[in-house]
This record gives sequence, C-alpha cells and structure tokens, in this order.
Amino acid sequence: METNIKIDSIKKILVDSWAFYKENLNKISSMVIKLMLPLLVASFIVMAFFTTQDPSDLMSAIINVIISILIIVLAYGPMIYIAFLFKAKYENKEKSEYSLKNNYRNTVNFLNKVFTTAFLQTIFIFILGFVTGIVLAGAKNSGSDLRSLKSTLMLFIVLYLIPATIYSVYWKFAASAVFLNKTERNKKALAYSKSIVKGRWWKTVWYQLALGFIIFVAIFVGQLIISVLLKGTFIGITVTGIFAALCYSFAMIVNLKTFLTFDATKAQDENLASVVEIIEVVEVVN
Repeated sequence: METNIKIDSIKKILVDSWAFYKENLNKISSMVIKLMLPLLVASFIVMAFFTTQDPSDLMSAIINVIISILIIVLAYGPMIYIAFLFKAKYENKEKSEYSLKNNYRNTVNFLNKVFTTAFLQTIFIFILGFVTGIVLAGAKNSGSDLRSLKSTLMLFIVLYLIPATIYSVYWKFAASAVFLNKTERNKKALAYSKSIVKGRWWKTVWYQLALGFIIFVAIFVGQLIISVLLKGTFIGITVTGIFAALCYSFAMIVNLKTFLTFDATKAQDENLASVVEIIEVVEVVN
C-alpha cells in the first residue's frame, strides 16, 4: 500500500539540490581542478609522446587503460567531497571539518563503513545468479523444453532478474543511511533501506528513473556541445572530463537529498501510525 505522507516532488529535489550545489560550487570546482587537471595534462603528454595508435602495440594499450582508470577513479573524488559537505550541513557541523585537506581521511572512513554493506548486496546478487545458473543447467540436461530460447529467458527473468531488481530497489538507500549515520552497517543498513522503500516501491523506481534520466540528458547534451566546439583538442578532452566530474558531483547531492526526502516521510508515517495506535487504545478503554 502506498503511504499517504507527501514526498517532495522531483522538481523540489532538483531545486534544493541545485541550491546547495551552487552554494558550494567554488569549492567543488577547486576540488575538481586540483584532482583532475594535473592528471589530464600528464595523460596528454604521455599519450602524445610515449604511445601510438597501433592496436598491436601492447605497451601503449596498457598505458591507455591505466590512464583511463586513473581518470575514472579521480572523478569520484569531487563526488565524495561534496557528499561530505552535504553531511556537514545535515549534521550542522563546520564545513572546514570536511576540507580538501581532510578529504582522504574522511573518504577512507566512509569506504570502510559502506564496504561491508555493499559486499552483502553483491553476495546476494552473486548467489542468486549462481543458483539460477545451476537450475538452468540442470533443466537443460534433463531434456526439458528449456532448450528453447524463449523458455530459458523466461526462467532467467523469474529466478534472477525479478528478485534482483526488487531487492536492488529495496536496498537503494543502504549506503546513504550508513553515510548519514541513520543506522549501522551490514544487515541493519539493508533493513533500514527496505523500511524506507516498503509501501512505495514503484514510487522509488519512478524517482530513480526520472532523476537519473534528467541528469543523463544534461551530461550528454553538455558533453555533445563541448565535443562539437572543441573537437579533438586537448582543451576539449580536459573540459569534458571536468564537466563530467561536476555533473556527477551534482548527482551525488540529488541522491542524498532523495534519501532524506524518503527517510523524513518514513519517520512521519511512523509517528502517524503511533498516534493512530494511541487513539485506538484510548477508544477501547473508553
């Protein structure tokens, strides 16, 4: 059953997230440039003078892969940084506590908190896929009609895709709950997330799809414009990387804001339920 407590609209989540983002844009931009610009410059030099476009050149291929991985990893730096700024505001703490200087220490603590929670989710999906594979293999060997692609696909959807999707949505807010100290890690975080989503699973899916689509379109259009204006230049590659990091940082704020919106309405719903129970008890007594 869907809850009657009003959840912030998608528009309000985006507006509030953008207001916080603009407030901290100078700090975020500084973080992005300090992390990514040196690497992008070094990458350009290495790729221009020490690598080739020859597919058979193994060393060049390895260097290109390493550079790509480093760029992706460093792109997460601003995301985590702005998440800590959001956490500081949420907890009414000084933002200096989550300064650039302390970002590494805070990041390590954050990853330590959420790792086991994410690990449990991964283990669940892995076991589900493993069991599904065994069932499909056993059914095929028994000579059933699962040899047909249609039947195999249907069984895969029922045994794996549907439960994996259901619980992925239920556990959507587990990491955010741990990060904002709403609950402890591991099973408690998964249970907490499920309690937020329960009763409004489809609404959670809709918010995820809508917000994700809006952010994806913004990133795609922005990068398309940059690629057209600065096609094939080092400046174009640099601006594209920085723009993507800034967009992903905004996406992090949207995710945390969505969590707080759903969590707040959950708390209201629980309080309303408690009031109803008290009223019912009073009516029985009278």
